[in-house]
Amino acid sequence: MIPMGKPRAAGLAISLALAPLALAACGSDGREATVSQAPPISAETAGHLAKLSDRVATDLDAGDTCHAAHAADDLQAAVQEADIPAPMRPNVEAAAGRLVDEVNCPPPPPPTPVKKPKKQDEQGDQNNGDRGQIPPGHAKHGGIGPPGQAKLRGEPE
Repeated sequence: MIPMGKPRAAGLAISLALAPLALAACGSDGREATVSQAPPISAETAGHLAKLSDRVATDLDAGDTCHAAHAADDLQAAVQEADIPAPMRPNVEAAAGRLVDEVNCPPPPPPTPVKKPKKQDEQGDQNNGDRGQIPPGHAKHGGIGPPGQAKLRGEPE
């Protein structure tokens, strides 16, 4: 993951990795002006990749790491689909891959714990508040019966 203080450096690194594409798209090496060679990569492709790279850098500068991560994914997909000459492709793909590996959405915050409702035993008797007193005739372990009619164990019904 890219340290928070280094987003500009990450954007610069990918821009530098894509710089050969932009320069190659110009098609001029300053030697002979009469012989015109087709650039190894089109200006349109180089511009598109540079625009995606700038989007990553801008999002990182704004502190929007999650959008920057999605933009890095878009850049990597565009690099894979782009018509890039074989000698340049490994470096460009590696730079885009590093960016995808280093720029990631921060993890979501942990869920807030849900308070469990208290059980009946923990609350005390509903009618008597938290005092825990049992009204006459109410057995804690035998059910509810009216006063004076409690059944004893082993007694016929």
